[in-house]
Amino acid sequence: MCRGNARRDVELAKDVAKVGFHGLLAEVELRRYLSVGLAVDDEPRQFLLGVMLGLAALAVASLIAMAWWVRNRGRFGSVASAVLRSLYAVVLGLGGWLLGVLLVLATMPGVSLDSQVMAVVAVGGPIALGVYWAWVHREWTARTKAVGCLSAVIGAFAGAWLGWHATSGLMAMPTAIVGAVLGSNLALIALDVFDVPAVGLAIGSPTGQRPEPAHLAR
Repeated sequence: MCRGNARRDVELAKDVAKVGFHGLLAEVELRRYLSVGLAVDDEPRQFLLGVMLGLAALAVASLIAMAWWVRNRGRFGSVASAVLRSLYAVVLGLGGWLLGVLLVLATMPGVSLDSQVMAVVAVGGPIALGVYWAWVHREWTARTKAVGCLSAVIGAFAGAWLGWHATSGLMAMPTAIVGAVLGSNLALIALDVFDVPAVGLAIGSPTGQRPEPAHLAR
């Protein structure tokens, strides 16, 4: 019986080592593949790099555009806000992660591409900012904006961390993105829930604008 358990333990250790070894090989291959694409005229590599750069640039440009919209227009409408806080937040998370990968490849060759710190920051940061800009109103006080932004960041980082550890391998990044989207939205929804009476008054207001959360406006 003990001999059978020992044999299973040895086989399990071999499997774990094999998974880690193949993961390391995959990362080394990805680094080599992209680095060669930067140096030579290889269409597949150049195409992959182009897609990565395009999505990363789209995420950055989108966040700048969202900030500009809130500053000049006041806020997003209810439909646009819902789309930006859900579907488009996934695009921001993917673009942010690709930007992080490109920065690591270019400037920090010693950092692993599957680092949980890089995943949480690169994914959670853009998603938190995107969800925040889709939620905030220009006329709210600085305190309300600060609390909302901090809540979105904490929720996104916590959700990304939980999503990253919920699965492994290729599924870790998608679950980290979904976790960050859920976490940031839940954090801001919690702020709104504390102000249910004020939200109810806004339905009959002539402007139709959602008021500033009363518990934050003091």
